[in-house]
Amino acid sequence: MCSVLEHARSRPELLVVQLTVTQGNAAAQGLYERMGFVTFGVEPLAVAVGSRFVSKVHMWKDLRE
Repeated sequence: MCSVLEHARSRPELLVVQLTVTQGNAAAQGLYERMGFVTFGVEPLAVAVGSRFVSKVHMWKDLRE
């Protein structure tokens, strides 16, 4: 992830990086938060997994900071 952010920062036309993480995946969400990503919304029922649906947490990081 550090390499991805480093590459993104080298592209002056890129201002932010966005990602989604499956709601309930605390390890991944915690990693992204430690890297400076912040949550800006939750998409309910975003992905079908078998006979149930899971939500996606939308996160972003401002590359100018």
